Amino acid sequence: MRIGDLFSGGIYRWLLALGLMLGASSAADAATHWVSASFGQIPPGAIVGGRESTGQKLYICRATYNGGVHPGKIRVEFRGCNIGYGGREVTVNQYQVLIDAGR
Repeated sequence: MRIGDLFSGGIYRWLLALGLMLGASSAADAATHWVSASFGQIPPGAIVGGRESTGQKLYICRATYNGGVHPGKIRVEFRGCNIGYGGREVTVNQYQVLIDAGR
């Protein structure tokens, strides 16, 4: 049984992203990988991790900040990957976006 069978939709995508951030890999998810981007760019095949209350898509990203790699969210209007750090949201202009190359 795959973890995707236990969790559906956005929850599965966020768990997948977390696993990939920690270095896990899976034959079932071999087409999923990180692509570098900057200043609001969202590469083709980006995985949607959720939606704003307005319905706008939020994509899964990660960024290096203060010596660590942090999960985040991105949409073009953010101009970077928004991560949580120190109790606030921080926008990082150089980041990576989770891509499904099989799409």
